[in-house]
Amino acid sequence: MAKIKKSTSAHRQPPKSTYTISWSEEKRRTLAAAVITSQKPDTKWKTVARLWGSVHSDDASGIGNEKFLIARLRGQWGDKTHNSKRQWLFIPQTAQDLERQDPELMRRFRTVVAGATLVDAAAIVPETPRRPSRVVDDTPHTPTQSSDGRVTKQAPPAPTTTTPPAVLADPLLTPIEDEIVVRSEHFSNQPLALSKTAQLQLEYAARLRESRSTDFGPYSIVPAEQAHPSTPSLLFRFYEPGATHVVNAPLENGFISGIFSGTNGGFTAPLTHDAEFLFTLIEYHVNRSAVLTPFVSVSNDFYWCMRNAVKKAAAGKEIRISIIDGRAAAGDDGSKAYHLKAYSGQIRSRRAYKNGGWRPAGNSEFLIWGRIPKEAVVCDFAVGDFLGTCRSNKAFGDVFRAHYFESAGATNIIRRIMSQDHPELNPITITTICDLFRCVYCSTTTQSFPKEEYITKLVSDIVQGWHVKPTRELTKPEWLALARNFAETLCQKFGLPPMTTTHRNLARAFLFGMLSGFGDLNWQSDDSLKLKMIANAKAYGLEDPDIMYAAQDNPIIASIRSCMWENVSPSHARLIGPEAPMQVPTRSKRVMKRILSGTVPSGTPTTPVRSQPSPSSRPQKTAIKDVQPSRTVRIFDAVVIPRLLPTPAASENGSPNRPGERPDTAIVMDDEDEDGDYVMADYVEEGELEWEIL
Repeated sequence: MAKIKKSTSAHRQPPKSTYTISWSEEKRRTLAAAVITSQKPDTKWKTVARLWGSVHSDDASGIGNEKFLIARLRGQWGDKTHNSKRQWLFIPQTAQDLERQDPELMRRFRTVVAGATLVDAAAIVPETPRRPSRVVDDTPHTPTQSSDGRVTKQAPPAPTTTTPPAVLADPLLTPIEDEIVVRSEHFSNQPLALSKTAQLQLEYAARLRESRSTDFGPYSIVPAEQAHPSTPSLLFRFYEPGATHVVNAPLENGFISGIFSGTNGGFTAPLTHDAEFLFTLIEYHVNRSAVLTPFVSVSNDFYWCMRNAVKKAAAGKEIRISIIDGRAAAGDDGSKAYHLKAYSGQIRSRRAYKNGGWRPAGNSEFLIWGRIPKEAVVCDFAVGDFLGTCRSNKAFGDVFRAHYFESAGATNIIRRIMSQDHPELNPITITTICDLFRCVYCSTTTQSFPKEEYITKLVSDIVQGWHVKPTRELTKPEWLALARNFAETLCQKFGLPPMTTTHRNLARAFLFGMLSGFGDLNWQSDDSLKLKMIANAKAYGLEDPDIMYAAQDNPIIASIRSCMWENVSPSHARLIGPEAPMQVPTRSKRVMKRILSGTVPSGTPTTPVRSQPSPSSRPQKTAIKDVQPSRTVRIFDAVVIPRLLPTPAASENGSPNRPGERPDTAIVMDDEDEDGDYVMADYVEEGELEWEIL
């Protein structure tokens, strides 16, 4: 039972202020400047409150207490990525942006903080000075008598000074709220009122205890296609060079998991995807517990990896990033790479993680079994070099915008904010992308120039994460020009001589990366995301890169690939293939009789009747008139005897040495159905004999 002390007026807390701050863009900008210029962590928010109150003294006076003002400011600063994120979208949150927008305010705050004179800024609300209450014992001090009869004097007790807790309490400390039940005749036996946050914490703790005490039974078996999906061409890992639960020596020994760190090259085979013990190992690994696991964490999202690495580097840690060949790390059959998303859902539903369900879903995280050999490490670079390039190269900093990575908030929120301020795809941004390739390839052991599949993956992640896209629909020549510019610039950055074949392959890899970048992450495993990606690419005027380049070399191949690239509707698909109906041209009987009878001159042009497609999509049978086969001649539809030069005897005009000028007539034998004889007919050169569909 909690012990209740008598409460005096000196122990009472000041009443909670009901004053409401009307937040505006100017007040939020002042708060951002105060937070950025405050340096000491122990007195950070005290300094922020005094700096902010020196500018907006009316609001500070309305609140009436520095502790409550600090709570309001911290709440508003924390809400910039949650409830009020829309109001914070256009507020600068870096020192560089604030220097450009309000240099006078930044100069004033820096001067006050550097001089440690907060006289002007401290005038928030002059608190009423209170004398410490003096407790004096009014009991008379009677002299005591010793055993021998002498009277000894005792010194009066020293006066004690009681300091109010409100004066000694640190305003930065958050009091711990708990449920205290008071049982006394002077108090009711009702629990004290708790804040909304404390109530939510108690409810969450109760649900967590209930879920962890429940026996859910065995885990469900994860399908193989979900546990081992198609491994991407590149994987990424950010790490600290110091000793951790994983041996991080990418250029010497690669990455070795903690459970195999003491072995001399001996590694057990990976567990199958349906082994239930995998869930226990994954739970230990994601919780970052002291239990060593056989996994090495990697990601297939370059943007996510850079965001977390820059965030840790901004906190003063030395962070490096390794780019890894996905197929070499996952093994020949991909059995060494487990997709965390396939297992994390069941673990989160049971609240088995250390913080219950508040753990990442693992959409982009893969767990590599045992080790990642150094042969699989493509390149390795320091995050500090990337940040240094952002500061020294303005174009590089404008494209990759590392200051967003240092902001607090979830990665998807930061990605959404960056999408509203994305750079345009042009030759300048293409040069910047090539500079990034040169930056990440500063340390490498396997190759000195990126492969085509690596280029496609990196360009795709850059387009998806940093939203480097055109601002309008581009034409085919414009896309080819940008791709050619990328290939030439990349070769120049790496010091390679110009080669036509190499340039074309690099340009194709760039266009395929742009095409993939128009889709979402992991679009390969979802057909709807594939269609969405193709629709976005067509909206920007980007087609299949193979078709775009084949059109310049072989028009037949380009036409075939273009037909395969287009979406064929089911109604058109019925007319394609060997089962399609025969399209037989028709001609009327009257025209056929005139041709056979010779009434139509051979030199007179005849208009052929156009063939009409069948009204039904099903194949139709053509009815042919029955004929009597000849006894001596093989049955055939029509025979055209080739034309020969006339002989002198057959020539009607001219001499034996000079053929006549009258053109010969080709002989056409047509099979009659009456008596089996053949009729000679003149062949009409301009038209063709066509059979009628009966």
